Amino acid sequence: MHLSRICLALLTTGVLPLAAPSAAHEYGDESSPEGGESAHHGHAYKNEIVLGIGLIHEGRDNDIAGAFEYGRRLTEKWGVGIIFERLWGNQTSSIIALPVVRNFNGWNAMIAPGVERRSSGNKELIRIGASWHVETGIGLVIPGIAVDFLEDETILVLGAGLGFEF
Repeated sequence: MHLSRICLALLTTGVLPLAAPSAAHEYGDESSPEGGESAHHGHAYKNEIVLGIGLIHEGRDNDIAGAFEYGRRLTEKWGVGIIFERLWGNQTSSIIALPVVRNFNGWNAMIAPGVERRSSGNKELIRIGASWHVETGIGLVIPGIAVDFLEDETILVLGAGLGFEF
């Protein structure tokens, strides 16, 4: 079975039904009694942009990656987004992935189906990872760890990002 089918099955049977409760009830909007504030950082921000840098460990080679991520909180606990990542080093490639994120009091767990584009061809991937949001005066500092599962390899990704909410 292809990785995309496995990931689609995980999302449709396990993750998306859990995210389906009313966003107004769980997240809080102006019409709800709780008001528009989220427990996440005490703000009503639903959007986040992250600029990141990472170390990719594939076999014995360590390569550098740059990333741009956009996230949208659907509820206080659930969000979706998109990841664009470019890898430089022994193997140059690009990754595009669509994460579904679950917040656990500042920790974020993610599963992201996607594709890695290499000169030798495209490969489907599933990224599973976790990150921590730390508020600072200039924005959010977000250290994280993830594992990419491709058809024929497993890749460890260590990274850190600077995030901005709006």
